[in-house]
Amino acid sequence: MRMTDQSLLIQRKKIWKKYQTVFNSDPDDIFFLSYDLSFYYLSMLTVYGPDFQNKLQTVNVKGVSIDFNFYSPDFETGFDNRCGKILQLQEFNLKRIR
Repeated sequence: MRMTDQSLLIQRKKIWKKYQTVFNSDPDDIFFLSYDLSFYYLSMLTVYGPDFQNKLQTVNVKGVSIDFNFYSPDFETGFDNRCGKILQLQEFNLKRIR
């Protein structure tokens, strides 16, 4: 599930073109975040089945807009994505804060 920067760029362009064809407009940042989230979790579910949460810490994925690298300090706190981004919505655009 690891992709190089070049293959991510190619993948993003393919997604962009498909979106333009279907919706006759350009995709926004929220679309790409939604794409990555859906692709990641559905891929994990397909490959590892309903117990995929047991593999979250071992499968790191680089998406087209966000990466996934989960960490869990213990069983009580759940998981944190170490590659998470903090975004702010300003005038209908997402801006990365951190």
